[in-house]
Amino acid sequence: MSYLNKRKRFLKLLLNTLIFAGVLFFFSGPITEIISNILKFTTATSQGIVENTSVNTQKVLSSYQLIENQNREIKYLKSRLRKAEYKLNSMKVLANKVAQLDQLLQLQTNRFPKSVSSKVIARSPSSWHKQLIIDKGSNSDFRPGMVVVTPKGILGQIQEVKPNYSIVQLISSSQVKFGASIERTDVLGIIQGDKSGYALLQFVPIGSDVKKGDVVYTTQINPVGVDKLYPFSYPVGKVVSLTRLRNNSEMFIKVKLFEDASTTSEVIVLIPGEDNPPKKLSNTKANNFKGMKKMSSL
Repeated sequence: MSYLNKRKRFLKLLLNTLIFAGVLFFFSGPITEIISNILKFTTATSQGIVENTSVNTQKVLSSYQLIENQNREIKYLKSRLRKAEYKLNSMKVLANKVAQLDQLLQLQTNRFPKSVSSKVIARSPSSWHKQLIIDKGSNSDFRPGMVVVTPKGILGQIQEVKPNYSIVQLISSSQVKFGASIERTDVLGIIQGDKSGYALLQFVPIGSDVKKGDVVYTTQINPVGVDKLYPFSYPVGKVVSLTRLRNNSEMFIKVKLFEDASTTSEVIVLIPGEDNPPKKLSNTKANNFKGMKKMSSL
């Protein structure tokens, strides 16, 4: 009995083995093909990814290189531009310098033939509206009281002299006074500095024909006790504002000076006696100044 059971189990096992082997044999082709196709797809996909990655990397590197080249070119062009701007500014400064020197030469030739040119070498930051220093002094026969001008207008007068430099007191200083008139109407007044780089035209009666924008010139008439210093009919500045004083007897006229002492670099020092002869005053102007002289002496 036991022998028969063993024989049956052996035959079942053999049958199952044959069936399994047959199944494997039957499906061996498709499975292999499927696996092969899967491997081919995976390989192709991987290769495509690698190739795309490589192409994209090359594109990125090319773009980066292009950007670097453009940046270098931009830096180079900016450097060239800065150099060109520097040269242009230098040429402008030189052109302005030449123009200033030409104006000084014309002024010396046509108006003040015996004047002496000089350079500004120093100015005080705290009192630039009062004084500046020029590069010539007693060694050039400069003396206190000599008038200093520029092609734009009156600048001041020499206050103190040293062998190699002079201190110039500016007309914007409150210590300076001199006669002046309105070019358009010949209205007379006295110019005095106001400590701010401007000047005031004082002792002008209410109702006088003075307007904003009027040009102010020097005159031969000066306040009592003040010697004639400045050349006749030389520009001083332009009226920028008019205000009535509280007593309503005169006007407060502010004048912007033509010459900016904070930027002046070249000046002319006048030799005494080398001015044009004064013009004869009209009767109206002379009468207007009588009252002004009385007021200035108070």
